[in-house]
Amino acid sequence: TADFTVTIGVEHGTLSLDYVPGLKDNQYVWNADHTEVSFAGDIDVCRQVLDTLKYTGHKDYNGTDTVKVTISEGLEADGFNTGQEFTQTITVSPVPDAPGFKDLPDAGQVFSPREDTATQLIFNYGTPGIPDWRSLSIVDPDAGDAGYADTYDLTLSVTHGTLSAAYGGKNITLASDLGGVK
Repeated sequence: TADFTVTIGVEHGTLSLDYVPGLKDNQYVWNADHTEVSFAGDIDVCRQVLDTLKYTGHKDYNGTDTVKVTISEGLEADGFNTGQEFTQTITVSPVPDAPGFKDLPDAGQVFSPREDTATQLIFNYGTPGIPDWRSLSIVDPDAGDAGYADTYDLTLSVTHGTLSAAYGGKNITLASDLGGVK
């Protein structure tokens, strides 16, 4: 039976295939970022390989992508090459990404407040009023995406002592000995 050569490519994701015995040279030929793969074998092997095809969208990508499959039979050098191309548009759906914190100081920094003295928390570092001053900042890769609310639940707790914060002209105090918010 004749060998077929199959090439599959995408733009906004990566491809993966399971190993199928009977591949020509026992291998897949991938490009560097796994967005394109070629393999060869008889028609039954090529069908088995295509049955294992998996697609994973690039991180934080959603929208349309196109899977392009090209199959050819024979060798161009022999003057015999029949080829056909097939494209399929796919829609990559967004998934919610967890929000996180931006510009946190190194975990190895030591925070040593004095007893009975209000002290800025370690995530407020730098010099107040100077451009290097940083405070706790939330980042969300999905912010502004359609269908996602930009509302967050933030939990602050203190085991020993009092935690105070001001937001929007309101003062918030948490104290371990008060059992909740004051």
